[in-house]
Amino acid sequence: MSQLNLLLYFVVICVNIIVNSYFYLGSRKNKIYFYGLVFWSSTLINFITQGFFEKSPKLMGLSMLILFFQSLSTVKIYSLLLKIDTKKYDKINYFVLGIGSFFSLYLSLISSFTVFTSLVVLTSTFPLFYFITKEYHQIFYGNYKKIYKILFFIFIINQIHILDYPFLRMNPEFSQYGFFIAFSLMVLFSLSLVFLSDAVYISSIEDRLRSILSERAKDYKENISSEIIRSYSHDLNNALQPIQFVPALLSRLTTEENEKQIKIIENTIKKSILKIEELTSLMKSGQIDRFKRSFSLLKNIEPAISMVPYELNIQKDFDASSEIVSIEGVCTKIFTNIFSNFKKDSTIKLFLDNNSLLFVFEESSLLGDDFNLSELLCQQLNHKFIKEKDFIKITF
Repeated sequence: MSQLNLLLYFVVICVNIIVNSYFYLGSRKNKIYFYGLVFWSSTLINFITQGFFEKSPKLMGLSMLILFFQSLSTVKIYSLLLKIDTKKYDKINYFVLGIGSFFSLYLSLISSFTVFTSLVVLTSTFPLFYFITKEYHQIFYGNYKKIYKILFFIFIINQIHILDYPFLRMNPEFSQYGFFIAFSLMVLFSLSLVFLSDAVYISSIEDRLRSILSERAKDYKENISSEIIRSYSHDLNNALQPIQFVPALLSRLTTEENEKQIKIIENTIKKSILKIEELTSLMKSGQIDRFKRSFSLLKNIEPAISMVPYELNIQKDFDASSEIVSIEGVCTKIFTNIFSNFKKDSTIKLFLDNNSLLFVFEESSLLGDDFNLSELLCQQLNHKFIKEKDFIKITF
């Protein structure tokens, strides 16, 4: 390989390291560019060690093990693009690296260059080919962008090219072909980075949105806890209310009647203490279902409607005595959030079928599409929330 080719190869690697570093630092630490940086860094280290150990074939061959991280980084890049969890494969990958490195070193002492480097390249390329065997269907038949498939094709060709190392590395007449293949793949991978930039940018936005929604969910959970306490305290107030009238009653009753009232008071206090202990215990254990009770759907819907600052045409197709099982104060918030997404004078039909409440409407009547609060509250209450273009369904 000529000095000019080597220099060109080196420049392309360095440019890609700089570009990936720039994108990584400028995209709020997006992991796709981090693994791109790992890919090109391992390529640079291999390039340097191949030249440094050129006069020592065994060390030169063993240095190819660094390309294991090139293969692993391609898996990580692709898994991030397709939203595939590959952490479960890390243990087997590093186990193969350890075993492969040990036996490669051993074979380098007793066998030929071709034999021990065959194990070296099999170890180095293991992560990608193992990933293919495990996620074959999603990789080749998944419904995703063509650029992702092109990128994966480049990854595969690159790994196959590494497999020819034991047979062609010591034959100088093939070096120009090896350089052409490697250089072409590098250029294609570099160009694909440009097309991936939009996908990576969108991915970074999605990550930030997930983080924001996670924080909002935490706030909503705290709100739910306060609503639960507020709803549940109604029972406590009812239980304790008779005590307010005890002094006046005792002043007018006979001794026998006083004793009866004292027993009532004692029982009321005991029940109240049990209620408080139950509330504290259940709140700590997160057993939200224990706080649910049956209440009037109509009486819960009406306050939610009144919270909307304009008129809505709500058609209630359920019996006035219909009840649902949930937490009253939280349900009011859910219904208020739903109604606030409609335009003025919109028609919304309400149907109650067993444990499911259906909101039916025309898609054009929607003012917005911010049902996140209702959905998150339903999740916390273990209710099922379904939103389609012309109806919303809540199963209690």
